[in-house]
Amino acid sequence: MALAVLDRVTGIELDKRAAEVAQSRFADDARVQVCQASFDDRPSGTWDLVTLVAVLHHLPLQRTLVDAKALVNPGGRLVVVGLSRDSPGLWSLISILLNPLVGMLAHPRGDGASPQSAIAPARPATESLAEIRAVATNVLPGVQVRTGPFWRYTLVWTA
Repeated sequence: MALAVLDRVTGIELDKRAAEVAQSRFADDARVQVCQASFDDRPSGTWDLVTLVAVLHHLPLQRTLVDAKALVNPGGRLVVVGLSRDSPGLWSLISILLNPLVGMLAHPRGDGASPQSAIAPARPATESLAEIRAVATNVLPGVQVRTGPFWRYTLVWTA
């Protein structure tokens, strides 16, 4: 989808195997570069769009948002699709009730095996949505924070 509107895409992946899989998916497209690096060792430069999808909970929250903010060109956007720690509330209840149904729909055979694409190490989210919102609004003035089911949220900030 990003390739439909962007001239170039740079992906950063810490896990060597996941970076190799990502690079192989786009081997025939010169507009895509996948770097096997930590966020701290990322390529230098700034971008019109910086996205963090299901990655922020693996990194130090405040420092990563400060660093990501610095990567965005004036008028550009930072978009985060993240995972928050479970907290009591309506979204949590909805997520708990729907999670088994979504699992059955996504994996009707119920083999329990992880998909081949899920090869990178994972860790659970440790910050609550309230903590994430507080840090994000401090670091990214005017950020839009939205919450959704399955402990997900989005942050959208325009530089």
